[in-house]
Order: sequence, then structure tokens, then C-alpha cells
Amino acid sequence: MRNILLSFIIAIANALSANATDIQTYTVKVGEVIKLQIPSTGRALLNRATGKRGDWSVNTSYLEITEYSWDYCYVKAKKVTNATSVQQTVTFNLNGHYGDKYYAAHSIKIVPNGPTSISLRENDVELETGATHTLQATITGSSGIYKWTSSDNDIVSVTGEGLKGRITAHSDGIAYITVSTGNYSATAKITVTKLETTDIDKVVCEKELSISTKENCLTLSYETNIIILDMSGKAIYKGSTDHIEGLEKGLYILQAGDKCYKISI
Repeated sequence: MRNILLSFIIAIANALSANATDIQTYTVKVGEVIKLQIPSTGRALLNRATGKRGDWSVNTSYLEITEYSWDYCYVKAKKVTNATSVQQTVTFNLNGHYGDKYYAAHSIKIVPNGPTSISLRENDVELETGATHTLQATITGSSGIYKWTSSDNDIVSVTGEGLKGRITAHSDGIAYITVSTGNYSATAKITVTKLETTDIDKVVCEKELSISTKENCLTLSYETNIIILDMSGKAIYKGSTDHIEGLEKGLYILQAGDKCYKISI
């Protein structure tokens, strides 16, 4: 009888001290609201409780509870933090026949809602007329929407592809290329010099040249020195290459050594 009573007391003590813990991780942007719920482990434990009360609390000023019930709450990210993450905790106090206790900690990483700065890897670029070049932007914070602009499209035009800006030099002069996102921007100075064609006799074509075109691109069978002229005779490219992008639709003359090729883009 004594052993049975002792076993009964031990069983009650274990039930009263029973508890469970869950740690869950979330990522939220500034201004975003997310819903936190008791995980399935906790819900299974709570099913046998005859009475329950959930107390939600945050341990940082970067988060705010906007709405809550005993088994869920909505949390809003108010501002970004320099720390890698902040932790939001919630404790459930269960008052019932079994006296179960349940604790859940939600670790929430807050990230900026878009970039917090932007810069260009190159700030001063020199090109000849007809040349193309790619500017690369870098950011801090999370990704955003980027706008590329030129101060003078007659000198240099730009086509944005996310964090990359492909520029094309059209005529000699100075123009500025700017990439912006939100309240942040970065600018590069582009100096364009006129392409001279007096060295055409120095252009050498080593062997038979095959040329293919697709969309706004021109591809050669091997890298060689070439000059490309538009139909007015203006040189728009001079150099050694096997691939050129960004050509406008139209007819061109490609000179390689003592040979000329008529090209349609």
C-alpha cells in the first residue's frame, strides 16, 4: 500500500513539473507583420489542459505585438537593428488539472526593407565612340529595384539589368551614369573620345572570318582586330574582339584586314 501511494505521489509531481520547449526562427522585413503560433508540439501538449493562459512578450524595442490570443500573436518589425537577430519570446502558463507548462521562443531576424546604401565599383571610365562597357553596382541591406539613367543619352546611353548597367558610347564628350534605389544613388563619370579610323591599314585579318548575328549581338569565329562602320561611314567600333553586344538594328560594314563584310543586325 505504501509503495502504491509513493508511486501515485511521484506521478503527480512529474505531471506538475512537465514542460516542453520549442525554438523557431523567422526572417521579417521592416514594416512587415508576421503571425506566430504555438507549434504542433505545444498544441498536442495543451489539448489535455483544462485551463490555459498565454502571455506573449517581446524583449526588444525593434518588435511590436499588434494582436494576440492565447495561442497566437501578430508581430510587426518596427525598425532594423545592427545585431544579426533579435529574439521574441512567448511563455504559456497553463492552469489546469495537469498543471502542464509550455515555453516557446521565436528568434526573429529583422532585415531592411530594401538597400541601405548603393555604390559603383568604377567611378571614372574612359571609352571610345562605339564601345560598350558594363558598370557593376553593389549594395548593403536587402535587394531592391534599381533605376539607371544617363545625363546625356547622345553621348552615352545605359540599359539597366538589375545591379548591372550596360553603357554604350555614341559620341565624344562627358556624361554621367547614375544608378538609384529608394533614397540612395551612385554616379560614374564617363569620358568618351572620338574613334579615329586612320589606322585601317594596321588592321590584320589572319584567316577566313565567319560572322553570325543574333538579336543585337555580333559574333566572330575568332578574336581579331576589326573596325565596324555604319552606312554613313562613321566608325562605331575599333578593337580586338570576337563578340559585340548592344548594336542597334541596321546595316553595317565590318572591315578586317583587306576584307569588308556587309552585316545586317
